[in-house]
Amino acid sequence: MDKMASVDENYPYKAYQSWDVELNKIYKLLMSELPETQKTKLRNEERAWLKGMVNKTKKIIYEECGEEGENGCGSIVQLRKIGTKMDMVKARTIELARMYDELHGN
Repeated sequence: MDKMASVDENYPYKAYQSWDVELNKIYKLLMSELPETQKTKLRNEERAWLKGMVNKTKKIIYEECGEEGENGCGSIVQLRKIGTKMDMVKARTIELARMYDELHGN
């Protein structure tokens, strides 16, 4: 958390990118250290989480823009979508970081 304290969430796209980079680092660390059975479990959880994030952002676009999708949306909806992605990636990063800490007895 200390490492990510400097992320300015007033800029959602940049914050999303920063959290996503950290998420990928932690995921790779976990995958390099977990036993094979736990790797499979984490990989499946991550796939389900990614699918959930895609579905949630699609739902936002559909609710706000209807059948036209993102082509019919304004910038406010795009910001809402990226803000949602940033929140989800941040939460998942923290979740995986805690898992990593537990693995190392912290």
